[in-house]
Amino acid sequence: MLTDSDDTQSRTSTTVFAESHGQDQAAVQPNITIAQSSAADSLVDQWKVPDPQGIAEELRKEFSQQKQFTAQAELDNVVKTFHDGTVKRWIDELDTLLVYAGLFSAVLTAFNVESYRLLQPDDAESVAVAIGKQMAIQLSQLTADYHPRGAIKVDDSLVFNPPSFVIWVNCLWFSSLVTSIASASIALMIKQWLYESSTGISGSSRASTQLLQYRMDSLKRWHVHGITAMVPLLLQIALILFLIGLVILLWNLHRVVAAVTSAFVGTLFLFLITVTITPTLCGASRYAHATRRVKYNDIPFAYFFWSKLQTLCDLLSHAPGYRTWEGRERFVLRRQSAELNNETAIMAYTTTLDPAHLDNIRVALAGEDGQPLLRCLNALGVARGTEEIPTSFMKRSARAAAARIVLYALRQVLAVRPTKRARTWEGDVRTLLNTYTTIVSDGSVKNDDTVLQTTFLVLLETVDPHTQYAALKYLANAVDSESSESCEYSIVSHVLAVVEQWIDKQRANQNLRDRSLLQTNTSAFNIVLQCMLRVVLDKTTVPKPEQQHFQALCDRARDALSALPDFLPDRAALVGSATLCNQLAYGLKLLLKPLIQLSHGMDAPHAPDTAPHIVDTPSPITAEVVNALEEVWDTAWAVISESHKPHLPPPVAPRDHLGITRRLEEMQREVNLLFNPFGMQLGPR
Repeated sequence: MLTDSDDTQSRTSTTVFAESHGQDQAAVQPNITIAQSSAADSLVDQWKVPDPQGIAEELRKEFSQQKQFTAQAELDNVVKTFHDGTVKRWIDELDTLLVYAGLFSAVLTAFNVESYRLLQPDDAESVAVAIGKQMAIQLSQLTADYHPRGAIKVDDSLVFNPPSFVIWVNCLWFSSLVTSIASASIALMIKQWLYESSTGISGSSRASTQLLQYRMDSLKRWHVHGITAMVPLLLQIALILFLIGLVILLWNLHRVVAAVTSAFVGTLFLFLITVTITPTLCGASRYAHATRRVKYNDIPFAYFFWSKLQTLCDLLSHAPGYRTWEGRERFVLRRQSAELNNETAIMAYTTTLDPAHLDNIRVALAGEDGQPLLRCLNALGVARGTEEIPTSFMKRSARAAAARIVLYALRQVLAVRPTKRARTWEGDVRTLLNTYTTIVSDGSVKNDDTVLQTTFLVLLETVDPHTQYAALKYLANAVDSESSESCEYSIVSHVLAVVEQWIDKQRANQNLRDRSLLQTNTSAFNIVLQCMLRVVLDKTTVPKPEQQHFQALCDRARDALSALPDFLPDRAALVGSATLCNQLAYGLKLLLKPLIQLSHGMDAPHAPDTAPHIVDTPSPITAEVVNALEEVWDTAWAVISESHKPHLPPPVAPRDHLGITRRLEEMQREVNLLFNPFGMQLGPR
């Protein structure tokens, strides 16, 4: 409820606003001022809502440079720790794989030294074969001289041909050796890349962190992680090739030895297949290994050949326009400084999922241009045009921090000048507002002036009916009289002022009113009723107001409700559209209940316990408003009855002789006939 202290506090806040902008209080002309233009201005608290430029200025001054530096430093430390740990883990893994590759290649080489000899004839045997072949040729020539038709043919068996299994064994074993050596070579190259990624980075300056983030992004862009995962995969392939060749060789030498060896090899293969398939079928399985990290586009050759070009590029380092690697990095850092800051913030949260880093991101990026908070939320899976919100945001420990960063992201989007707004601007606004509403739906985050100012600016700056409906829906939840959450009188007064301004704006512009959805209009007037019910039913957290202050509040509500007939569809539109009639039924179902509650509250008998501020105060619900509602409802009822015959009663009887409350109750009874007990509208039968 509004008291003298509230009015004093409001005037004090106006003075503070003026001083913070370097202006004299008497000269303050707020960008948007919500106030009651009547002689009772002093009884109604004035509330200032900055325009987009004012929001941008507020965001830049919201946090001191020290707070921004501290928040950014915490994000940088997380990223540096993650980078150092990742590089160390990769290097340790590669060291282990290099040792294994060396031992395996040494063992394999010993087998290959013996196996390749099987491809050549034995020395003694080769001499005998050569002598036999020579004798056969000479005999063939002698025979051909005396018997041309009976020449002796040379036996092809005298020519040495290795057995097919020997060829297979050598193909498999030499392929295994090449694969093993290739894995070791790739591991050495990766270690060089990782070493270079940490070279020249020292200290904790912003430039060092940006350079580190740039190199981390480069490692990700060039799929170094996937290439690293290929090293153990190549070693597994080499082992499989070797074992297959070994089994083939043994089956051609001794069947018993081959059978025993095949049993052990088959067991190993079965184990490898099992632990490879299990993670795919069962997500909880911890048998995940490096092969799962290899993607189809992890091609090592691109980076390999690119790195080999570095030598050639060094030769051209003095050519005009050419930049060295260090110069190229500095050039990129200057151009992509904002993007690198965003990447650092995103990585700090995604690697830890610590809600505290959401606040650090908000503080560090709140004053930056280019909507960085929206970009961060997009990367985290928020505000992509869907209603899905990451699970980590919906945890009770993270809701408050998530709500704050989404709110600041919304303010950054609203701070964009109209001439620079993209086509997706209104969609971003609507999605962020819906996301914020979902996060705070459990009541863990309280409403304050910043939220209400932001929501009101959404109403003023957007033209899309769905976006405006989302804003009005949030305001309705903030002052819902049936909610058990406490609500300060200042919130009620400010929300009422928001809707007053929106109604005046829509009422003054016929085009805006025609484009507005019926559900949007009914939501706006429902907010007016909920604000009044909060005060009439004594559901605010301050003492009852003085009667003159309450009368001023009723006058504001009466003026707002008097505009309701202008927002109702006309008779011609209702007669020509049964769908519009059904929508009107939904809207009236929303409005009639608070209308009846408010009418009952204002017409309550003057008992000893009746609130003194209600006594002798005229109700804000006038007969003109009720007449307009009855007129459109009677028309809609006639249209709906045609499609529901004979399931609805005959046309409505006149209600002119009844009081306002009774007339509203009759309309509510008739509207409820169209809905089942679950609140769903009944269709024609």
